Amino acid sequence: MSLGRRLRRQRRATVAAGLMVVVVALGAGGILLARSDDDESSLTVTTDASERALQQQQGARRGIPIGDGTSPYWVAHSPPRGYRIVSADDEPDPIHGRLTAHETSYQDGQGDDLDAALRVTTIEGDVVAGTPLAEDPPPRGVEKVKVRGREGLRFPMRDDGREYGTSLLWEQRPGLWILVEAAEPLTGDDASSVAEGLQPYPADQWNDLQVGVDILGALEPGSTDDFTTISLGAGTVDGATWTLDALIPPRYGELPADRRTSCARLTVDAVAFPEIACLSQPAWIATGDQVFLIGLASPEARSVTVRTATSSVTAELFSAEHGPDVQYWVASLGSLECHEAQVSFSPEGLDDEITGHMGGAMGPGSGCGGPAPGGLLVPPTTAGGPSSGG
Repeated sequence: MSLGRRLRRQRRATVAAGLMVVVVALGAGGILLARSDDDESSLTVTTDASERALQQQQGARRGIPIGDGTSPYWVAHSPPRGYRIVSADDEPDPIHGRLTAHETSYQDGQGDDLDAALRVTTIEGDVVAGTPLAEDPPPRGVEKVKVRGREGLRFPMRDDGREYGTSLLWEQRPGLWILVEAAEPLTGDDASSVAEGLQPYPADQWNDLQVGVDILGALEPGSTDDFTTISLGAGTVDGATWTLDALIPPRYGELPADRRTSCARLTVDAVAFPEIACLSQPAWIATGDQVFLIGLASPEARSVTVRTATSSVTAELFSAEHGPDVQYWVASLGSLECHEAQVSFSPEGLDDEITGHMGGAMGPGSGCGGPAPGGLLVPPTTAGGPSSGG
């Protein structure tokens, strides 16, 4: 399971969560869907304004394809205005926890992708058999409705007695059930509109969709091994030569809804360091008595400034013709002891869009996280029409 998928399973119970184990029970307010968040991870990632801005730049280069009706995968081809697909996962079914389910989630860029307001799940097998949902009449709070011309069920999404969304569940064809969950700020009408607009997704392209929308995939160990390396620019510091490279995901722009990020990597005197910068996480590089900081910036950024307790340095900006629409930057900080760093951008207003304060992130030095591990051999680079920004 990828890091992105593990993190998506650490959602608040008050939001339409991923399809894990769902317990169906009757309560005073009707049916209650309670999800267990028991998959813990030592790493927590919160999608804030800085990451959302980067994600917004990585929209689909191609439309979402349509498969045939035998596909077990169904997705929202016409989500509410401003919403776009942000994840595609295989999970246990939401009721029994033993059937195969395929989930896609959608967000409008204003919230946390890990707590997406809209989810569409297809379930292979009879998910209602043996549950109160199969009763006739259905439990209180559950309403029989027509969905796509078929018999279906409509019921509220609740947490601690508060209703925060609408769920629709129906059997699309024998043996395949579909669940649409629309949480606030979406409405019941939004849930119905999404359900009516669903289309099957080509089964042979499901893996491509999963890869393309996994914005956290580059954080997986070894995940950048097959990225294309593009040389962006070079410089010298105290006799040492550095070069900055962009790492571009394979087949970038060819996959449906491609939201993957690129990364920045520094090479000093022909040694490429394993520390790379992806998304909003700059990377410290320590070599000899020199310290560098590398990262990504919005394409609108005109300058990047790195401040520590003892210095203020203007970073050098570069861009690559191929890959996500971002800029890459490197700042040479000289010899540093243990300091926090703050990265800011101009024009004003960009500070919160890519990376603001490195909250608690410390520079090289004893007791401050330590210097970067040793370097590795430089892989072949590919000419990609780099241009110096500014």
